[in-house]
Amino acid sequence: MDQAKLAVAAWAVFLGGFVVLAAVHSWQRSHGTAMSDKVWFGVPATLAIVAAPLLWRSTSPHRPAWIRGLLVACHAVAGFVIYTAMCLWYVVGTGLDGQ
Repeated sequence: MDQAKLAVAAWAVFLGGFVVLAAVHSWQRSHGTAMSDKVWFGVPATLAIVAAPLLWRSTSPHRPAWIRGLLVACHAVAGFVIYTAMCLWYVVGTGLDGQ
């Protein structure tokens, strides 16, 4: 698999998994059950851990390890910002902040 596809796959794993998590949480709330905080915060962390090796492999043309690490760190920061924005959008949009 070429490098661009690996980077896209890493982002798809992380963002797609978060969308599925939000859908499951919404479904659970509509049926009167609740998702634990461990699951709500643990799943995105696990998805990030799964995506990190894919991002590392996508940087293989860049030879010095510090450049590869810097690129993966930039992706991680961008992912954290997007994750935070999606969490805020979901929490405010569903009214979870008013409970």
